[in-house]
Amino acid sequence: MAGYWKETFGRYAKPQESPEREERSPALHKEEKEAVPPKKVEGIGDDAYWLADRVGGALYVLKKDAILRLSVGGKDSAETKLEKSKTLAQTALSRL
Repeated sequence: MAGYWKETFGRYAKPQESPEREERSPALHKEEKEAVPPKKVEGIGDDAYWLADRVGGALYVLKKDAILRLSVGGKDSAETKLEKSKTLAQTALSRL
């Protein structure tokens, strides 16, 4: 799990590396890769990133050896969707 997380989100946790490195990273869902880069989310799990797109968004949370992906859609703003996702993630993490 940690390897997947590092390969998927590691490049966003530090300054951008060479384009060659970027091409070797595992592909996110096509829609997510074409969207803006993931936004680091503090205060949830061991590490977390929010990926927004035109339809909704997804919060990826790493906690120990588990990865949660919470996807939220609807008419709410991106910030509201993120807050709802964080609340859901905190509830789920409390049950792990």
